[in-house]
Amino acid sequence: MSTSDEKNNPAVRCVLVPLVGVHLLLPSSCLAEIVNYQPPQPQNDAPAWLQGTIDWRGETIPLVAVETLLGLEHPVPGHRSRIAVCSGLSTDSTLAYYGILANSVPRQARITAENIAAMDPMTESPLAKQWVQATTEQAVIPDLDGLEAEIQQILAA
Repeated sequence: MSTSDEKNNPAVRCVLVPLVGVHLLLPSSCLAEIVNYQPPQPQNDAPAWLQGTIDWRGETIPLVAVETLLGLEHPVPGHRSRIAVCSGLSTDSTLAYYGILANSVPRQARITAENIAAMDPMTESPLAKQWVQATTEQAVIPDLDGLEAEIQQILAA
């Protein structure tokens, strides 16, 4: 793509995180690392979407099953499962990092106006900002602020 094409058709670098039956579309800037799946330590009285906590680089971080929050099928980790470690967005938050359970290895994508289109929601959830067809995948753009607020609320209880 030439420089003039990039100015006329700006691209956003994103990550497509495979979930059960759909992808999560995240900006690359919020992704800290992709790590192999490790079984989480369960949290007492936590909802099903909060899988528990894992150790990551000397920190204990929560692990989230986004599908459950979206009202989709609850994931069962397998041999291809990974964890997408995300940076917390809010500067006044105590949630520096959290993990998202991925069905397999996430992949990078360049999203432009030509390769993304709105689609009808697969489910109704306040944590889904928009359901889209991104490149060749059905994906959901999450409300990361809302997700992080939900995580903090559970961890504070």
